Amino acid sequence: MKASEYIKAYIALLRLDKPVGIWLLLFPTLTALYIATIESGIQVQLSTLFIFTFGSIAMRSAGCAINDYFDRNFDGEVSRTKNRPLVLYPHLAKHALYLALIFAVLSGLLVILFFNVKTILLALLALIIAATYPLFKRFFSLPQAYLGLAFSMGIPMVYTAQNFAVSWVTYALLLANILIVFAYDTAYAMVDKPYDIKLGIKTSAIFLGKYTQICIIICTLLYWFMQAYIAYFYANLLLSAFLLAFGLLKIVKYDYRHLYSSNSKDYFSVFTSNQYALIFTFLGWFIYYLFI
Repeated sequence: MKASEYIKAYIALLRLDKPVGIWLLLFPTLTALYIATIESGIQVQLSTLFIFTFGSIAMRSAGCAINDYFDRNFDGEVSRTKNRPLVLYPHLAKHALYLALIFAVLSGLLVILFFNVKTILLALLALIIAATYPLFKRFFSLPQAYLGLAFSMGIPMVYTAQNFAVSWVTYALLLANILIVFAYDTAYAMVDKPYDIKLGIKTSAIFLGKYTQICIIICTLLYWFMQAYIAYFYANLLLSAFLLAFGLLKIVKYDYRHLYSSNSKDYFSVFTSNQYALIFTFLGWFIYYLFI
């Protein structure tokens, strides 16, 4: 392989060419960061903002590399993943492990150098969850719920990193994010459902059967109601109504129509659309933070 081919393969392994996963991990963490600072009445520190931004990118990249390593014998059988690096270049399997280790260590060093013991322990737990997620698809019928936990660990870390009290809002944000991750990743799993059944991979899209679409809608609806309630409690009625109206509009005008389509591309579009939903939630809180 040429050097340019290695670089291209590494970028694909880390999914740096497909940043949707970065936004899905990053923006709930940043939303929690700004809500936590609003609760405490202090300003967001740029150093903290940088660490959580870099950490989200690094952990997502590490998670993708380790996921491709564990799934390398399955990806070639699935239309959507048949061109992933470890399918095209099997000899790069160890490289995927090295890349995952490097990015995990980089994010871990930042946490160790700048944060307290509680945050370090949460970061270690987040790493364990991210590393073991691919294995859960072998035996656990709802691996999307486990992924929801992996994608939500940044929320409690935001509070412990700044020595803020962990309140009911922390747990509400954690639960809301687990619900929305479960919803969009179940929609994502619907794309590969025929292949997963054939390969014996377990997903919530298979487990829930004919109730899959309604479960996605309910989880999405609960996310927006919880976000609206937190906004009403800690911000104002305007932000609360703004978030709830956006969420309901998205569900009625976009999610419902695409989830009940027979085209697998529509399921994938529900997944990708959630990056904009989470960015919208963050922007709502960020604008409020700027003007309080």
